[in-house]
Amino acid sequence: MKNERAERGKTERAERGKKGEIELIKTASKHFYRTPIGILPSVTTILDSVRKPGLEAWKEREPRWREISDHAADLGTRVHKAIERYLNLKLKTRQEEEAGREEREVEVEEVEVEEVEVEEVEVEEVEVEDEEIKNPFSAFLEWEAATGFEAVGVELGVWSEQGYAGSLDLLGYLDGRLYVVDLKTSRIIRPEHLLQVSAYRWAYEERSGERVQGLGVLRLDKDKNVKTKNVKTKTAVSGVEWREFSEAAYQEALQVFLSYCDRWHLAGSELLESELFRE
Repeated sequence: MKNERAERGKTERAERGKKGEIELIKTASKHFYRTPIGILPSVTTILDSVRKPGLEAWKEREPRWREISDHAADLGTRVHKAIERYLNLKLKTRQEEEAGREEREVEVEEVEVEEVEVEEVEVEEVEVEDEEIKNPFSAFLEWEAATGFEAVGVELGVWSEQGYAGSLDLLGYLDGRLYVVDLKTSRIIRPEHLLQVSAYRWAYEERSGERVQGLGVLRLDKDKNVKTKNVKTKTAVSGVEWREFSEAAYQEALQVFLSYCDRWHLAGSELLESELFRE
């Protein structure tokens, strides 16, 4: 147990150090990151450049598509921010308790003591005043409690020498295995979500040298009464859809994403310049 926690602490410290490596650059319609190897497009910017016939057909049918899309994006941002604040509080408390334990262990030196479990901070009752995000936020808390998911990193900035960067939603342990998890508040889990989380996993492994053992997408529904499927829990959790992907699916999705990334760079130098220096 002690060695496991030490490794987790190592991951936390390493990731806190990496956050400063990249800087988000927002333009009118795209996101880029300033990285140690230059300005790179975000994962979502690359995926947005891929033609999506279904989305284009919906825009033609729905005159209010921009208003609906903007509201959905804003809601997703608010849910992400609430979960980020909650998990960062847990991480900070855990780190403080681990630091206190290390100090006590130094004081007792050769005296053998029994392992004492860290008390969990009761942050499950964190109040969310935003009524619109209460359901997805509470659904996340229920999923976390039911699965025993233990976050070790939240909103981690990652970049790859393949030519892209982004922000990884969650890094944590599930059933003792290290996972990269992407949060979604969309109506369904889409094929491009697998491409996105696969890109984050590759970039994290490339930068950290640490092996990730799993990846998945966690969809948080705005209506907790909706019955969802594929939830990896011992008991049912309403308002949540968890989809875990196999190693084979990851490898295939990664190759597809990297081909899109190459295509973006072949055609995107003028786009990059026009976006960054638009007056």
